[in-house]
Amino acid sequence: MTTQAAPEKFELDHRAVRHLMPHGYPFQMFDIVEEYDHAAARMVAIKNVSQNDPFLPGHFPGNPIFPGVLTIEALAQTAGCCWIVNRLINNRIHPDDFPAHVDNINDMATVLAESKIKHTHPVYPGDQIRLETKLSLSREEMCVFKAVASVNGNESSRGSLTLARIPWNAPPS
Repeated sequence: MTTQAAPEKFELDHRAVRHLMPHGYPFQMFDIVEEYDHAAARMVAIKNVSQNDPFLPGHFPGNPIFPGVLTIEALAQTAGCCWIVNRLINNRIHPDDFPAHVDNINDMATVLAESKIKHTHPVYPGDQIRLETKLSLSREEMCVFKAVASVNGNESSRGSLTLARIPWNAPPS
């Protein structure tokens, strides 16, 4: 176990992302965390859009475009990861020790309660989406993030996301 304080800023590789996030192939919507900034409660993640992504051949045949709803999901997953990492750091857990503590943190499911995202530019196979989320409001088991997706410095989507935590074993409604 690491005894030193967590760095204020750090990145997470694809292995750490896979461990932190409950999503698996083909629904994990970002590849790495380029930067997490604890003081700003901000995370920047990267999604590499591959021509081999399973949903592209049907959206649209002959002219594949990364679906806007999946951009929203990618932003929501980035925000959820930011919320998880923020909680781990606030509990004084060093990033090197995340794997040993993630199960305790994931006792609550993070769900997208609301999204207000505007898409301004399409995303194509071969593009690398930069997903930036910043915590703007936090209340007990709910929070709001400002979110921006961009490709090559050009904004493709912008808006806000509201996330909520619910117990994994919640009865169906």
